Amino acid sequence: MASKRTGNFGSWSSPITADTVAAETVLLGDPRLDSGDVYWTEGRPSEGGRTVVVVRHSDGSVRDVTLAPFDVRSRVHEYGGGAYQVDSSTIYFVNFGDQQIYSQTLGGAPVRITSNGTCRYADIQVDRPRKGLIAIREQHPGGSGEAINTLVAIDLSTGAELVLDGGFDFYSSPTVSPDGSRLAWLTWRHPNMPWISTYLTVAQFETGGGLTVRKTVAGGDAESVFQPQWSPKNILYFISDRTNMWNVYRWTGADVEPVLPRNAEFGVPQWQFGLSTYAFASADTIVYAFSVDGMWRLGRRLAQCERRSDHS
Repeated sequence: MASKRTGNFGSWSSPITADTVAAETVLLGDPRLDSGDVYWTEGRPSEGGRTVVVVRHSDGSVRDVTLAPFDVRSRVHEYGGGAYQVDSSTIYFVNFGDQQIYSQTLGGAPVRITSNGTCRYADIQVDRPRKGLIAIREQHPGGSGEAINTLVAIDLSTGAELVLDGGFDFYSSPTVSPDGSRLAWLTWRHPNMPWISTYLTVAQFETGGGLTVRKTVAGGDAESVFQPQWSPKNILYFISDRTNMWNVYRWTGADVEPVLPRNAEFGVPQWQFGLSTYAFASADTIVYAFSVDGMWRLGRRLAQCERRSDHS
């Protein structure tokens, strides 16, 4: 019979280590739909924390898209997020090792688009009309200087970058209207966090790809705006805490009007890029998540007939 040993709490050794437990934990995130396929990311501790883009095809088959050593993670604002996008079976992603943007067709090898070693990228959006990408660029000049954030357009064929807007300390959430004519995005300044003060700006694209006719449509020193998104009908929706609750609004082009006014929270703190709490299931239907007294629920709003269905 083995003898008993007594030790202080927590002082004994165990064959079950923290690495053993964490290795079996896969972090799922960033779902995307494209051409009947479903994409998402998997953070895999068993592969050194590498994040992989995975696709489930319409025939039910599942496979990894980004193979080692590629690691789909951004370091913009250090917290990252918004590190990949997919359009017409082509994936655009930020590689953790060099923080550059790559493109990859299904079954093909990644091809680097950007080549600026002092810059990081995040919040990638596809800009079909101009055959490019819109992204947040964070430039690190070296030394003790502050990082410089700008909103940039990236030409897919040449990798050339055009600064669309600059001057704010932080940028996020660029979104191109479905008709390709306008761009909306968020900005904020030190020392504010995005859940304290943000500005929602809309501008029109020029023929050369630049922006003109800028207009701040929401936000301010005491207003937080979250997740601007164009509806399929080219109406700009967003979440604002102007009533001290993060509710959904829309900008008609002239006025801002409430969409889902209630004593509930539809937003979340924007620690990372690419966060979302609502989406358009069709031109007239919004599916959304909201929190009441700390409990999250799922709802659907039919815009035309004002019907609503909420579920715990």
